[in-house]
Amino acid sequence: MQLGIFVLLFLILLGVSHVLTIQLGRFLMQVTKSTTSSIFLLALIFFPGVLVHELGHFLMASFLFVRTGEIEFLPKIQDGGIKLGSVSIAHTDPFRRFLIGVAPVISGLGILFVSVYYLPPFWPFSFRTVLFGYILFEIGNTMFSSKKDMEGALGLFLFLGFIGICLFILGARLPDGVMSVLLQFTHLEIFQEMSKWVGASIGVNIFLWAVLKAVTKKHY
Repeated sequence: MQLGIFVLLFLILLGVSHVLTIQLGRFLMQVTKSTTSSIFLLALIFFPGVLVHELGHFLMASFLFVRTGEIEFLPKIQDGGIKLGSVSIAHTDPFRRFLIGVAPVISGLGILFVSVYYLPPFWPFSFRTVLFGYILFEIGNTMFSSKKDMEGALGLFLFLGFIGICLFILGARLPDGVMSVLLQFTHLEIFQEMSKWVGASIGVNIFLWAVLKAVTKKHY
């Protein structure tokens, strides 16, 4: 199924993005010899993506009538890690909290889809190709929700799963028409197209990781 392939590639991109960010941080530390400088350079590199990420949280919260507070786009060191940005969100129900948490993923995939549709890369080398590659790099490495973003998601999924199992035991079934629509949805060509470019983002990240890894080793 096209949807299954897309989900698999998406999860691979999540892991590759994390590894690339760590390697990039090591490289910047080696070059600058300063933790503060490395953090701010890392923030500068990913700033457009962080901007989209945090605005995704903010706009989704506003759409769902959940109060928001201060929005930060500058990095901070917290609990031994780096927080590139944040949005203060008021306490709300688990369902709306989940939607706000995954908003950057939704907005990121939306931007990738629009870019694929309106800004397809042209070969040989062109400005459009460079711009598309930059969008692919930025969004592909910043759209993922953090652990903080997904607080309460596990409990929500367990609750919905429990309700689903109870309904199944009681004999509740989806109408054949609904099942047919859902099956058709999982085979949409859009997932095939998005899988191609998520795969391209994985390839770009692996290439950059390999280059940074080689350069970092040479200076040890």
